[in-house]
Amino acid sequence: MVKHLLVNAYPRSGSIFFANFIIEHRPEILSINSLHVPYILDNPNILSVSIIRNPKEAISSYLYMNFHNEKQIIGTNNKEFISDFKKHIASYDIYLDYYEKLIGVDFLHVVDFDSMKDNPHKEALSLFDKFKIDYKKDKVANLKEVEKRILDDNFVEDRNGHLPRIKTKQRILIDDFVSNSADIQDIFNRYKNVKKMI
Repeated sequence: MVKHLLVNAYPRSGSIFFANFIIEHRPEILSINSLHVPYILDNPNILSVSIIRNPKEAISSYLYMNFHNEKQIIGTNNKEFISDFKKHIASYDIYLDYYEKLIGVDFLHVVDFDSMKDNPHKEALSLFDKFKIDYKKDKVANLKEVEKRILDDNFVEDRNGHLPRIKTKQRILIDDFVSNSADIQDIFNRYKNVKKMI
């Protein structure tokens, strides 16, 4: 019986949110939330699920956690902001390296963020089928109930939450900067190619 299932994804990709759906079906599995260590994805002794999210969205969300003051963003002349942005592009790129190498192996299941957000129940069952893990077939995770539990557990703040919410003015500024930056175009194109592989 599987006792460990790692949810290992680039930050801000919904790993805590998705782990809650896994727990709905198999609460006895030790699901490690918010693990962001790409280097262990290729360990065949560890069953891992990884979520791939549009890098423009994931990196914008991560930057927003650290740079929520409008003055830190406008004009993008903040050296710390630019440095952090480039660092996270490099971090995301490492995940893409592993996905390109490993998609299709029997110990890693890669989930598309948009599909997981739209139907986490279906994606949870898909990963159990891939790993040949028994699950409660009569249990249907209720999206609203799981969202309420996450809210009740205080996972959600304006900048540090794990559920979609209305974007603030500061977040929109960051989104615009990230989306229009030439620095992100290469990994965005790689991301689109990897999505076609899953």
